[in-house]
Amino acid sequence: KSLENKKTKEVQNKKDLETKQKEYKEKEEQFKKLDTYSKDVDKLNNDINDLINKNKDYDNYLNKIVELNNAEKEYKVMCDSYDKQNALYENMKRKYYLNISVEIADTLIDGEKCPVCGSKEHPKKAIATECEYTKEDIEHAEKQLKNIDGLRKTNEATIEQVRKTIKEYNIPENIDVSLEKEKNTELLDKKRKEKENL
Repeated sequence: KSLENKKTKEVQNKKDLETKQKEYKEKEEQFKKLDTYSKDVDKLNNDINDLINKNKDYDNYLNKIVELNNAEKEYKVMCDSYDKQNALYENMKRKYYLNISVEIADTLIDGEKCPVCGSKEHPKKAIATECEYTKEDIEHAEKQLKNIDGLRKTNEATIEQVRKTIKEYNIPENIDVSLEKEKNTELLDKKRKEKENL
């Protein structure tokens, strides 16, 4: 009876073993699939990060283009402002020094040397013009001119720096960056869904 019980148990154990081996194979297959899924998820994570970084580059690039356009407009305004201020400064200087030359001309005597050119004849003496400018006015105008020029040069340096940064993105000029970003975002959404499904 004990022997029969042992034989029955052996048969049952063999059945149990077969069932467990079958289960083991199924689980092994599942683990292999999980391992593949895990590798696929890692690859998708890398792709997603690359696309996110690409979008950041596109955003930064577009911001730099706007910054460049604004800086170039500002530079044009500063150049116009510099030209106007320079014209005013030169005009003030010309009138101021013309009146000084009139003062010198008033002291000239025929036959005596001119303190400026050394000539003893003075056929065309300077004639006074209306000049409301003082030496302080001219100095103030020159200071303003230098300030505008300083701002203009700073702006010029900014433009060069922004252009250099734009070049570093290595984005060809003939590419529509907004459109590329749109395509990139669509691909990013697709990859995120793939990852979710996995």
